Amino acid sequence: MPEQWGGKTRNADFYDIKADVENLLKNKAVEFVKTGHPALHPGRAANIVSDGKVIGFVGELHPKWLQKYDLPQAPLVFEIDMAAVLECGKTRYRAVSKFQPVRRDLAFVMPEAMSHDDLLLVLKGAANKLVQEISVFDVYRGTGLPEGMKSVAVKVILQDMENTLTDEAVEPLIGKLIGAATAAGARLRSKK
Repeated sequence: MPEQWGGKTRNADFYDIKADVENLLKNKAVEFVKTGHPALHPGRAANIVSDGKVIGFVGELHPKWLQKYDLPQAPLVFEIDMAAVLECGKTRYRAVSKFQPVRRDLAFVMPEAMSHDDLLLVLKGAANKLVQEISVFDVYRGTGLPEGMKSVAVKVILQDMENTLTDEAVEPLIGKLIGAATAAGARLRSKK
């Protein structure tokens, strides 16, 4: 699944299906909470929660089932109680800014044991009102990374309702986000 039409194709993963479900529910007051489920991959499963009530889940099939049934890749699944979704409040509307947003992509190397949700919580906790969105768009495991580590790429969308953002306003905030991630055990991936 390429982000660009000219990019190489790849198999969809948990983060792709989670992003699809997030997009489906983008105007609803829901959150994704890491969960454990015997049929789903540990660390790649989340409950969909609204007002403290679980209204669905999203996840990747557990590796033991992949091996047992000799599947070529992990099936991705989600289930949503649509009646409950219709009852969810529409809390995510806000005024539209006439000023262009700024996107920054950050790639962090972090331990496999640290979930992407943990990283997002840290980043969102360090964000201010200029940060409109923080989301994972890629997870890489493999060549070039130390054993037990993964690279998680995050997009940060910043936008001001009253002014055009300058590098002087954006860079200190990005530095604060990087500092918070570093304090939590992730480090900015260096360019080679």
